[in-house]
Amino acid sequence: YGIDIFPKAEMDSDRVRTFVADQADRTQLAAFIDRFGGGYDIIVDDGGHSMEMQQVSLGYLFRYVKPGGYYVIEDVHTSLPERWSGFGVEPGGGNSTLAMLNGFIASGRVQSPYLSGAEEKHLARSIEYCNLFSRNNRFRSLTCILKKRTAAEKR
Repeated sequence: YGIDIFPKAEMDSDRVRTFVADQADRTQLAAFIDRFGGGYDIIVDDGGHSMEMQQVSLGYLFRYVKPGGYYVIEDVHTSLPERWSGFGVEPGGGNSTLAMLNGFIASGRVQSPYLSGAEEKHLARSIEYCNLFSRNNRFRSLTCILKKRTAAEKR
């Protein structure tokens, strides 16, 4: 399944289904879930890369990852405005996806100006681990892999 803000019907096949949605719009994400359901082994966010898009998608879609499944956020390096401007990082960077992830790594809490309190609590309870990976390529790209706890591991 693929979600994109632009129609990608040419990608549809027996094995691929596409859906038009803005990843920062919970109503549109809900329409995707209504149509295709949940229970995904892996979700990869390689979308619009803005702070709001990355965090709203994570906050909304993580509950539809199967226990023991994975959620991947590509291009977390857009949280570094000195290298990548135009992705909505506010002065000081407190709203960045990287700051949210580092806060979780440091404290076990999720805090984001884009998430509801219920989404923050669900993520904090449901994430087994959060790994950040840095590639020494021309982009100095950062990727995050989050693993969802199994039902038996819930706190």
